[in-house]
Amino acid sequence: RRKTISSLFSRCYRRIRFNALLVCFCLCHSVLKSQSVPLDSLIAACNAYPYADTTKVKMLIGISVEYLKSDPIQGAKVGNEAVDLARRLNFPFFFARGLILKCNNESAFGEYDKTIISLDEALQICDEQGNVPRLKSDILNNIGVQHYYKHDFNQAYLFFERAYKEKMALGDVWGAANALG
Repeated sequence: RRKTISSLFSRCYRRIRFNALLVCFCLCHSVLKSQSVPLDSLIAACNAYPYADTTKVKMLIGISVEYLKSDPIQGAKVGNEAVDLARRLNFPFFFARGLILKCNNESAFGEYDKTIISLDEALQICDEQGNVPRLKSDILNNIGVQHYYKHDFNQAYLFFERAYKEKMALGDVWGAANALG
């Protein structure tokens, strides 16, 4: 009688364990599948869009942002496409935005010096344009973050302080608090 109960329990346990694993697999698969839908839609829209203009650059930037979450290598490639297109079309604002996204992807690989150089270039573009204070404050904050990652805390502090001042001048209290860490 004892063997019967123990073998019955063993069979039930195996069946429950199998069903639990099956349910977990189905749930995980559906979550992963649903996460790729926005990216797939952006890629399809970008591929179907026939013009090379700011809309195309915005789509490439959006794709780069989505890839940053799942595949930074592909995100860097798409970010480079956005930067190159914005440069060819002479769209400084979008060129700077593309550089920032490219930098986010580079930073994910630990290429902090390379990231700082690109962000400095984006900062120069903002200074030349003159009318993009929010973007400039974001760039300053990103440069501070890169210095922080390099353990260059004095430089990080200086850039965070500049970002804080820019954000306060804009009335962006939340952004200013974020700049202070």
